[in-house]
Amino acid sequence: MNKRWLTILLFISIAFNLAILGSFLYLHFIRPPYPRELRQQWQQRMSGPPNGQFRPDSHFMNSDSTRAHRREFEDAKKELMLELAKDPVDTAKINAIVDRSLAAQGKLERDLAEHLLRYRESMSPEEAKEHFTSRAQRMDRRRSDRRRNFPHTNTRRRR
Repeated sequence: MNKRWLTILLFISIAFNLAILGSFLYLHFIRPPYPRELRQQWQQRMSGPPNGQFRPDSHFMNSDSTRAHRREFEDAKKELMLELAKDPVDTAKINAIVDRSLAAQGKLERDLAEHLLRYRESMSPEEAKEHFTSRAQRMDRRRSDRRRNFPHTNTRRRR
C-alpha cells in the first residue's frame, strides 16, 4: 500500500478516536445536567405517587382484563393485515374482521373507562381536577409533538 494512503488512514483513524473521546468527555463532564423539574418527574415516576395512591397508568393499564382486551384487539388487527396480504381480497371476510376489531376496541375502551371511574371516585375534586387536567395537557402535547415531528402526516387539503 502506498505511504500516502497509510498516512491518510492514520489521520482518519485519529480523527475518529478524537471524536469518540470528545463525545465521552462531553457526555460525562461538560453537558449540563437535566433540569430539576425533569429530574423530579422521573423520581416521582420511579417511586410512585407521593400520596400513596396507586397510579392508574401503571396499575390498571396492565391489569389482567385490560391485557386480555388489548390482546384480542391486537390479534384482530394482525388478522386484518394478514387477510389484506392475500391476493384475492375477500371483502366480506375483511369486513367481519373489522367488526371484530371494533368490538374488541370497544371492550378495551370500556374496561379502561371503568378503571378510570373507580380511580376518580377515590379522589377529591381538587385531586381529580389536577390529575385529569394534567393528563389532558399531556395528550395535547403529544399530539402537537407528533404534528411537529411528522409534518407529512398533516397534508390534508381543505376544500
